[in-house]
Amino acid sequence: MVRIMTYVVDVLLVLFIVREVLEFARRYSRLKRDVAQGDREARSRLYRRALRFQWASAALALTGLRLIGTPCVQAGSRSIRRRS
Repeated sequence: MVRIMTYVVDVLLVLFIVREVLEFARRYSRLKRDVAQGDREARSRLYRRALRFQWASAALALTGLRLIGTPCVQAGSRSIRRRS
């Protein structure tokens, strides 16, 4: 059951990232247009959207790590042993 939940979280993370990347070109075009028209809040809107994306993707990644039982601090690290 936990393995299935891990796969679901992984798929959600991938879909979320792909959707954001594909939509960025449209958002960037709109940003350029809005800035050219004098919209002072255009950059702030794009930056807030980017921050929400980063927080949501981090939460999904950490959830996936927790479901597989990997401590977040040790994820991706390997132990280094000294040779005698």
